[in-house]
Formats: sequence, C-alpha cells, structure tokens
Amino acid sequence: MKSDMSDTNNHGKEISDDAFATLIRNQFQLESLGERLQKIENETATMKDKWRRGDEAMRDFTVITITPTEFTLGTE
Repeated sequence: MKSDMSDTNNHGKEISDDAFATLIRNQFQLESLGERLQKIENETATMKDKWRRGDEAMRDFTVITITPTEFTLGTE
C-alpha cells in the first residue's frame, strides 16, 4: 500500500506506508525538539535578565554602603 504525499515536498510522489510513518514520526520529534529548544532559550533569557538585575542591585548596594572614608585603593 502506498501513501499519497501530495502535501509534502515530494510533490505527489508516492512512498510506502512505513516510510510515511517514519517521516511523520521524525517530523513530530523535530517539532518536539523545536519546542524544547524554544523553552530553553526563554529560560536562558529569563536567567540572564535576573543575573543582570542582580548585578545592578549589587553595584547599587556597593555604592551605597562603601563611602570614600571607609575604602581606599592601594594605600595602607
């Protein structure tokens, strides 16, 4: 038995049912991987934003808590 693949890049060529099933399974796996990669990218962007805000907060805290009389560079 052959499956009509006219809606794919085969442009109407027929392939076996096994090949069609493999193609569909691989397509599904690729879509799943694409979704997982998108989630990873979103999480990475979120973490980078949190780290950036944390770094900014630490710099602000450092500027506020260390005054010139308490901190000198290279003098003892």
